[in-house]
Amino acid sequence: MPNPALTALDHAGLPYRVIRHGPVASLAEAAAARGVEVPDVVKTIVVRRGEGDLLFVLTSGGRVVSWPKLRALLGDAPMDVKRRVGDRLP
Repeated sequence: MPNPALTALDHAGLPYRVIRHGPVASLAEAAAARGVEVPDVVKTIVVRRGEGDLLFVLTSGGRVVSWPKLRALLGDAPMDVKRRVGDRLP
């Protein structure tokens, strides 16, 4: 199954490395499981802008998403955020 994030990286010509591991409970655990520092982890946040309209926000593990800036980029559209792995968006 194609991975949209990896496809976007390939199209942009950006270098990357995929590391797979089991479940983790925090960003620090994810970094330790990968043998990297927290800023080297890519956090993925799933945002629903509307019915069937999902957006993946990718950011460095050491950064925090500015929701006002993201909302401005998306035209102040309403957004729902998936809080944890396994959560379902309403």
